[in-house]
Amino acid sequence: MGLLRQKKKKKGFLPKLVILLLIIWAGSGIYFSYKGTKKIENLIPPIEETKILNLIKFFPSYNRELANVGKLIKGEKPSEKKGWLFNSTYKTIAKKLLTNQKINEFNQFIEYLYNREKKPELNYYYGLYLFNKGEFEQAKPFLKDKAEFKEVYKTNKLPVIKGVLYYDIKDKTYHSKYKGLKFLETIFPEKRNYLIVYKSTINPEVQDIAEITMGDNEGFFAFARQGQIIAMVANNVDPLNSYFEPGSVIKLITLTAYLSENRDDVKFPFYCVKPLNIDGKPFYDWKKHGKIPSFEEALACSCNLVFGECGLSLGKSALMKWYSRFYIDGNKKIKFLEKEFVPAKIQKEITDRYSLAEAGVGLEVPVVTPYWLIKTASTFARGGRDSFPEIATFSHVLGVNQSTGIIENMSFTLKNNKDFIFDLQKVKPVYRGMEKAVELPIGTGKRAKVDWIKLMLKTGTAGEKPLNSFIIGVARYNNADYSFALFLKHGGKAEYKAAQTIHNFFNSYKNVFFEKK
Repeated sequence: MGLLRQKKKKKGFLPKLVILLLIIWAGSGIYFSYKGTKKIENLIPPIEETKILNLIKFFPSYNRELANVGKLIKGEKPSEKKGWLFNSTYKTIAKKLLTNQKINEFNQFIEYLYNREKKPELNYYYGLYLFNKGEFEQAKPFLKDKAEFKEVYKTNKLPVIKGVLYYDIKDKTYHSKYKGLKFLETIFPEKRNYLIVYKSTINPEVQDIAEITMGDNEGFFAFARQGQIIAMVANNVDPLNSYFEPGSVIKLITLTAYLSENRDDVKFPFYCVKPLNIDGKPFYDWKKHGKIPSFEEALACSCNLVFGECGLSLGKSALMKWYSRFYIDGNKKIKFLEKEFVPAKIQKEITDRYSLAEAGVGLEVPVVTPYWLIKTASTFARGGRDSFPEIATFSHVLGVNQSTGIIENMSFTLKNNKDFIFDLQKVKPVYRGMEKAVELPIGTGKRAKVDWIKLMLKTGTAGEKPLNSFIIGVARYNNADYSFALFLKHGGKAEYKAAQTIHNFFNSYKNVFFEKK
């Protein structure tokens, strides 16, 4: 009897062990499936979870789909073998991709789902996908009853930059609210993510003042604070694609380079009375400045001879290094909204000492876009911090709860914001020279002076007659730093009409500024 009882016990142990193993297997599978699902719903690829689930062979179809969607949210190509997840998980992922501004991944995700089968539960997101691709009529049945889209379909106006630029979904054309911002109508690519909406940094009152100040003059004006453009006017010039010889505004870079490289070849007092003799060829100044006591006065009066000497002292390698730091480099591209472009470049190589001196004063060698002017002004206004002034920041994805932030990989926007191009302590004479350009009788910017705000600037004149005029400047008021830039095509010598234009702007801006206080 004892032996029989023992055999019965042995027979009962094996089924219990199998059941126990099944429970452990199922429990582990459910746990890691749940954990993997929660990760994927938070846009985290569940790499470890799918490895374990694959190892224990738990619900292979579900596990395969977790792996596929994990690849999709990373922007990778999924496996051809598809599986399944709960529709609630698909919805959560679609919404999270949009609220996190992962538009390209969202497109790939919806394509993946709808290439396999129609999912009525996800029709709204399918509509967003179609709309984002520019298939507005195909998207209409899915979106027309939603508030934001109802307005779009009623007016045919799709907001691109709120209050500044919209897209006509019927005519497929962009329309700017402001004359001075017409260039925005041409900078967006033909195919884009139409769900992306920007918030404008433009102040309507200041924009009006800027447009009135510029009038019918061909050229460019921009006014910014802390890397955000408050007003911008581009009259018959493309701020991103039109290139011009900048003239003496380059002296800011030349002097910054000279001081930063600890050069000590240019001696003061400096006597500007006759041309420099550079290898038997005369290098002229635009006027005889006489005795110049320091770099500050040299910058204020814009002496070509001093900065030609600085260029010679630096040499080609050092000067080109600093040119490049300030984005005068055809290999350096940046983005403005959704357009990539080269802000400045070298049009003529430095081949001898004479062309080196020309480069030091901004002639022949460099060419810049109007946008480069406000970029450089903002860099000086921010104490050397590499700046990329914006006219709009990312607002939200149309049809999704509004969120803040900058869309991934969308623009150059402040990604190098912590980088400093120069050491502020070394280049203080540059700022004092810009200040004296406004304050001293010899200053080329004296006509810009206003009584309520401190202005510092550098003028430049270049090109064929009638000459082009340029100004790069910094304005300070109550410890706030502003930057401004002006380009007047055929505006003549910058110390006259261009400087007066800056004066007129700030004189008019005064009332708006104090009304806001």
